[in-house]
Amino acid sequence: PYFFILGAFVGGMALAIDTTAGERERQSLEPLFANPVARSKILLGKLGATGAFALTTLLLSIIAFSFAGQFMPTEKLGMTLSIGPRFGLLTLLTMFPLVFLISSLQTLAAAFAKTFREAQTYLSLLMIVPAVPTLLMSVFPFKTETWMYAVPLVGQQVTITRLMRGELVASSDIALCVAGTTLAAVIVYLITARIYQGERLAIST
Repeated sequence: PYFFILGAFVGGMALAIDTTAGERERQSLEPLFANPVARSKILLGKLGATGAFALTTLLLSIIAFSFAGQFMPTEKLGMTLSIGPRFGLLTLLTMFPLVFLISSLQTLAAAFAKTFREAQTYLSLLMIVPAVPTLLMSVFPFKTETWMYAVPLVGQQVTITRLMRGELVASSDIALCVAGTTLAAVIVYLITARIYQGERLAIST
């Protein structure tokens, strides 16, 4: 799960930086905002492009993992992996709202940077966040609880891990995972949209 999350994060990172901090540095964001187009639509366009890159990277990661997993000698390790079409589709469904959440977070972080390199620093630090749930769940034994599915990143970690093991994940749990992450994504989007309404965003100095 961590590599899927990391893939989605890295896939959209460069675009999120360039369409916000990069444009501020090139002083092209102010002319863009001068057009008779609502800033919310401009933001949605930037998020759509960033999300498309992140989603493509995620899709390629799932396909590559599903293909490579067929050649892994898991039986010798006493493991069984269930990585067929069902795994791929449910993983994509589970990750879809997280892609939008990640794109919004990246754009929000880049909005506070005035240069491309400064934004790279911010987003590089932000990459630590997806690693925290994976690290904690790897080090400390835990029992899966229903509330975990509603927590972004944790829900994806638990769901994808169980799917990979071939365990039956209830539709209600997947729906809770999608709903919880979608709610978080909407909240972050609204915060980012508010930042985009400010005049200081277009100023590069």
